[in-house]
Amino acid sequence: MLRGLHDTLAPMLIAGVGYWVAGLPLGALLAFYFGLGGSGIWIGLVSGLTAVAILLTGRWMQRNRRQLGW
Repeated sequence: MLRGLHDTLAPMLIAGVGYWVAGLPLGALLAFYFGLGGSGIWIGLVSGLTAVAILLTGRWMQRNRRQLGW
């Protein structure tokens, strides 16, 4: 949907930060430091995906309101 609004740079940065800066370190921390193994990696992946989904939904709502002139 954001591509349809001609918004591609910000979603790419949001996804990069969400997956590489938030999800991957959290998964590694849970897997290796706290000893959760594969479950820790999955928890980190899900956490990063959730963060990206929330941020991209907010970005879409913001852009959509601006396009409609609210």
